Formats: sequence, structure tokens, C-alpha cells
Amino acid sequence: MKLPDEPLKKQEPQSQSVASQLPLRLVVQYVINAEEDGTFVTGRVETGTVKVGDKVSFEPAGVSGVVTSISMYPEDIEKAGPGDDIGFIVKGVKKDDIGTGDICGPISNPPTIAKEFTASLQVIDIPDLIEVGYTALLDIHQVQVTCKFVELISKLDPDTFDVIEKNPASLKPPDVGVVRIETTQPLVVEKFKEVPYLGRFTIRDMEAPNELAVTALSPLAL
Repeated sequence: MKLPDEPLKKQEPQSQSVASQLPLRLVVQYVINAEEDGTFVTGRVETGTVKVGDKVSFEPAGVSGVVTSISMYPEDIEKAGPGDDIGFIVKGVKKDDIGTGDICGPISNPPTIAKEFTASLQVIDIPDLIEVGYTALLDIHQVQVTCKFVELISKLDPDTFDVIEKNPASLKPPDVGVVRIETTQPLVVEKFKEVPYLGRFTIRDMEAPNELAVTALSPLAL
């Protein structure tokens, strides 16, 4: 397993030209029944493009359909790209098949689904230590799931990001480290360097769900 060289160093914003060359990744916001026309979906394009006639899949729902129309209020359009908030009708998908937080991508290169992945993180505030077996709430692209820390891979120097300890017994504020996380259900998580919005997440302690405990980036989905 290759870990990131600089997991939490400042990342340069991804340009639209770069983002448009990547596979489509659209985060579903709302789903409405469009009756005979199919299902009307709203969402934001994070990377790639979507065009009328494209065959797309929705993950982790595991369903697919064909885009028959796209609109960006108040006009109908043929194509949408990174940063566009759109509504589109997709045939072959029922309203109850997908929901908020699902990710739309091309059938040929669908969104990455994982239940276990590695992540670099910084501990912000936590009532206790993070140890193997620590259970918390994970928030990512409008989805919240329960997760468990199954391995503490390394602790890093916060200034140089060099490994200063392998397999630490615990992490505490303001430690920086690399861990392996397991979620209770499959979710879409992408490499941060490729799709930042789908590779960045936060973790909240079960005892203080309104307080941010950890900020994290996903270098590698397994």
C-alpha cells in the first residue's frame, strides 16, 4: 500500500480545466418523480461532464439509466461541467432507487465504493484518545455513517509530515496521522487529489456529535 507523501499539506484548488478531464462525479441533492419522463434529479457536478444521452450509474445505490434532458435554471442545456448546479431527467431509475448523497458517474467509470479505506487526518478535539476500535460518526458529501478505526498506521510530524511513529497505540489532539477506517455501510469515497469534495470528510465523536473531532482526507480507497 502506497501512502501519500504529504497527506495534509495545503492543496492547490483544482482548476476547472483539470476537473473537466476527470470522470463525471455529480453529488445528488434532490430526487423527484417525473412520471412518464423518468426521474428528475438535482445535483452539483464536481468533476467531468454530463451530456444528454449519457448512460450513467448511481452509487452506492447500484442503479443506472440514461440522461434524457439537462436544465440549469432557467434554460435547458445539452452539457454541464464542473461547478454547475443542474437538474436532469434520467430514464431507467426510479425515485426510490436513489437519494441525497448518492454519486452519479458514467457507467464506464463508476464512482468508487468502499467500506474500508485509508485516510490522513488531524485530530482537532476529542473527549478521549483515538485507539483501534474507536467508533465515531463520519460525514462526507451529505452522507453520515458510523465508522470504526481498525488500524492506526502511523503518526506524522505536523510540520514535515515525516513518519515519527509506526502503529501508534493512540492519537490525540493535535496529532496528525494515517489510519484505516471501516464504515458500517458502503459509501462513495474518492482519492482527495482527484476529486477533493469526495475525498474530504469529517469525524464527530459519538459523545459530542455537534463538535468537530477530526478533519481527514482520503488518499486511497481499498
